[in-house]
Amino acid sequence: METQKTELYTGHTIHQECLDSSIRSLRMVQETISLGSETMEMLENQGNQLEKIDVSLSGIHNFLNTAERHLRSIKSISGSIYNKFVPQWDGNITKKISHTEKQNQIPEKMDGNIPPQFGMGNSFSKTESKIDENLVEISKGVDILHRIAIEQNNELDRQNKIIDSIRSGVDTSNRRITMMNNEMKKLN
Repeated sequence: METQKTELYTGHTIHQECLDSSIRSLRMVQETISLGSETMEMLENQGNQLEKIDVSLSGIHNFLNTAERHLRSIKSISGSIYNKFVPQWDGNITKKISHTEKQNQIPEKMDGNIPPQFGMGNSFSKTESKIDENLVEISKGVDILHRIAIEQNNELDRQNKIIDSIRSGVDTSNRRITMMNNEMKKLN
């Protein structure tokens, strides 16, 4: 009889430990989802800032166009004539990279709350049922984390394209400025 009580107590203890472990795991998944959602929001803000830089770079190219035209006018009368007949460069060396729409909506938090722990007085089946419920919620959470990771990867790919466009635009601007500085030195 004493052995049965010990085995029953050990069984309850093991079930409770499993339940506690599943609750901790569920909390960690929910915290990770929250962090993933916050990270995605920061990535989107960063992407918006990169897009603004790319657009500003186009404005710089327009200013460089004007400066080149003035420089040609200053250099000679023929430069002024050239400016009248040569169409102005539109400054669009970069292409606007459109933001991909989210394919999956990523919720802020999983639906479902972390259930309260069961006491020693509850049956094994209730504890096992609760563990199973927690495992289903953990599985749903892992699926959400997978979608968040895919969206973050897509956003980073989009930002890499914008950065490449910015790098190309800056290189072009730098070459044009160097050329104009050399032309201005010749005028002195």
